[in-house]
Amino acid sequence: MEIKNFAWPVTSVDKGDYIAFCNWFDEHRNMLSENQIIIWGAGIRGTEFALFLKQKNFTNILFTDSNRQKWGGYIDEFPIISPDEISNEKARKILISTENSETIEKELETGGYYREQDFFTIKTYLY
Repeated sequence: MEIKNFAWPVTSVDKGDYIAFCNWFDEHRNMLSENQIIIWGAGIRGTEFALFLKQKNFTNILFTDSNRQKWGGYIDEFPIISPDEISNEKARKILISTENSETIEKELETGGYYREQDFFTIKTYLY
């Protein structure tokens, strides 16, 4: 069985995304050291966020995506799981990487997750 790597070949990043990510990372550094991060969105921006985390020596990462064709695949060495496999555990935090995150945010809130406690969205000045 072939395992698919859905990582995008990131050769450059948007400066706004990088600055927004670094600000978020610095603000949440302590939380990150104690939790696994699930990046919601196995696309370009999610791949960027994984690269940014790896640059900061953080590798306790999983991905999830609404596209079921990506489930069971990987972004580099990080597995992509179904959103149904996410549990509201204290040791897991969700980082939404999609630009249009409102639907995912509402779904998480309906499922009992709390914004800026259980899940986070990094917004740049573009959004």
